[in-house]
Amino acid sequence: MEDGDVVDRLMIASRQLLTVSSAGKYLRSWSMRDGSLLWELVTYTAAAPSADAKAERDRDRGVDVLPLGADIDGDGDEDLLMLSRGEVQLRSLSEGVAAWSTEAAEAFDETVRLHRVARDPTTGKIIAFGVTEDDGSPAAIEMDPKTGEVTRKAMATEFAILLPPQSLESVELAVTTLERLDEIEQTLTIYNQDSEVSRINRTADKNPVSTSTPTFQLVERALQWSQRTRGAFDITAGPLVKAWGFTDRSGRKPTSDEVESALAKVGYQHLQLDHDQQTIQFGLPEMSINLGGIGKGDALDQIADELRRGGLHDFLLHGGHSSVLAAGDQTANSGLGWAVGIAHPTKPKRRLAGVRLRNQALATSGSGKQFFHHRGKRYGHVIDPRTGFPAGDLASLTVITDSAADADACGTGLFVAGSNEIETLSSESWFPHAVLIRNGKRQDEVAISCLGEIEWADPPAEQITG
Repeated sequence: MEDGDVVDRLMIASRQLLTVSSAGKYLRSWSMRDGSLLWELVTYTAAAPSADAKAERDRDRGVDVLPLGADIDGDGDEDLLMLSRGEVQLRSLSEGVAAWSTEAAEAFDETVRLHRVARDPTTGKIIAFGVTEDDGSPAAIEMDPKTGEVTRKAMATEFAILLPPQSLESVELAVTTLERLDEIEQTLTIYNQDSEVSRINRTADKNPVSTSTPTFQLVERALQWSQRTRGAFDITAGPLVKAWGFTDRSGRKPTSDEVESALAKVGYQHLQLDHDQQTIQFGLPEMSINLGGIGKGDALDQIADELRRGGLHDFLLHGGHSSVLAAGDQTANSGLGWAVGIAHPTKPKRRLAGVRLRNQALATSGSGKQFFHHRGKRYGHVIDPRTGFPAGDLASLTVITDSAADADACGTGLFVAGSNEIETLSSESWFPHAVLIRNGKRQDEVAISCLGEIEWADPPAEQITG
């Protein structure tokens, strides 16, 4: 160690001694067997602005090292987390090599002093936390442990942006762009009485309601998918979802009268759109719209457009993993696009196959996560708006299209339609590339078939083509 290099912290990890010195400037690993230096890391090289050592430590107090005692990135080596100057890194314990690095402090809307890193034992997520400079209020952000991706909650799900190794400016642009989700959600959500959709739902059964251009165009797009899927996708199906208890995730089997009453308020064909005035009116009393089945994909499309305008062309967006939009390449200029997994419909951690996407979107529909049992029968949360009852003979359905909004709407509609109607619709010019997953004869056994050309990153173990 150099003269003046003061050890601030030491810790034991496996058979190594880790030391942090000079206010986090140096991280070193020493052999517990003979005291030899195994590796050394200089976390920053810029000269300190103050010659006063104490002032320097106070300024750079956001330093933390956390041995994880586990292999997080799958390279066969234990890993550690390091926080220094607002940057969080995942590094191998044996060599100190970084698997990923994230400018976590840039994810906040205001200046935040990060102090600690931790790993949530329940979710496995990495958490960096500290306080705001303005009033000292607590602040925290979550990151994916394998990639370091910053996530943001919106629309009852978790949105994320994945980037290839990029500059700090790219990370900043990605984080800033994700903040637009709040604005988009406040326009489309039915859970905010002041949203545009809520305003439409309050009075559109009595009078035409003026709308913004983006909302009007999204409703038009939804109606197009209702027509293509012969009513299997329908943004007016909210009363049915509520009758079955899926709005508040309680789950209940309604009576026949309740189903009939809900059906009397449903039907996309009763939506009256005036293109010149950009107004929407309902043709049924107590009718309402819910853009949740297409809004998440539309949000991904909007975010992607902003990233491209900002100069980013290689990225992957996802909303809860069920809606994905891939732009460019996972490895810059490789031409291979992004590898995206298709999960087991009832065991989401089990990967069935992987596809390659390049400037494409993917959406998966199914009822493997939201369902309830009544008198021994299973009822999924995806309701057929034409019958009023849970839909589908498929375990799940994945579609690939050019836009995330189209993928969301098309995927939901085709899942509702089921195998027989899909066979009929597959001859239509708009029909997407699709992966169909059916339940097998045994529990958790599935059969996979595909329609259209699928570029596999890793094909399913048993593929049945149809």
